[in-house]
Amino acid sequence: MAKKLTVGILGVGAIGGLIAAAAAAKGYAVTCITTEERAEKLSKDGLPYRIAFLGEGTVRPNVVTELRESPDILIVTVKAPHLDDALKRVEHIAPTAQAVSLLNGTGHLQKIRDALKCSVSVGTIGHLEAYREADGVVVSASRAPTVELATERGASADEVIEFFESIGVRVETFPNEVDVIWRKLSRLGPLAAVTAASKKSIGEVLEDDAWRARLDAAIDETAAVALHAGASVDAAANRDEMRKYPPTLTTSLARDIAKHEAGELDSIVGSIVAEGEKHSIPVDTMRELYALLQSSLKLTGS
Repeated sequence: MAKKLTVGILGVGAIGGLIAAAAAAKGYAVTCITTEERAEKLSKDGLPYRIAFLGEGTVRPNVVTELRESPDILIVTVKAPHLDDALKRVEHIAPTAQAVSLLNGTGHLQKIRDALKCSVSVGTIGHLEAYREADGVVVSASRAPTVELATERGASADEVIEFFESIGVRVETFPNEVDVIWRKLSRLGPLAAVTAASKKSIGEVLEDDAWRARLDAAIDETAAVALHAGASVDAAANRDEMRKYPPTLTTSLARDIAKHEAGELDSIVGSIVAEGEKHSIPVDTMRELYALLQSSLKLTGS
């Protein structure tokens, strides 16, 4: 690489914060694009982190509420419910920039491409549990996060791959965007729905016969939807993988629901239910969990 790439992070929650911290710690010029409230705190306190594959410290990236100078790479990590507002903050992205969407769920990709007018690659990040503590510290005990990346129309993704790998994130590439989106969604959807509805970690779910049965049914249903969408997904492999997760693992959706916030409920669980119903694929368990979570939010006034 002839020069150190400049990197923009749109959405500085747990995942965006982790990538921003890792990139800044490795010497990249990082610009975080975020809300006024978050920008004020980051400008004042910096971005503290405690990340297993990186260490512990505080970085001070450039922080803006509206992008004025385009980075070489823009990583979109904002959650789907906040996407419309976030995209208004990056209207000045250059057509030569490379953007990578790491959003969960379906239906957002065309919106991002329409707004950014630059090359947009589809990616997901997995083998990673990260969260932001009340004092703003980004925390992750995961040691081998992996980005699964689909390149846009065969465009070279060498710079993006080199960036992720240089900050300690493995990259696996796929030619098919549907595969990338649904490989993660087929795991995350059931896991998020069950951990949020049960208020249990994955280890506790697997020790509970009733909840383990719900998880397995949700995995089967979501895999059927993914296969119909054209993704190469194996329900049995997904079940086996979840049996190997750290027993304390939970999900950001479970943490959001515990705070009486909807988070990505619609974009993760709702999108699976909607896709299944659209194509007459049975999704009874996922529909039941979705309705249960919606009801819990209504009862708390969220």
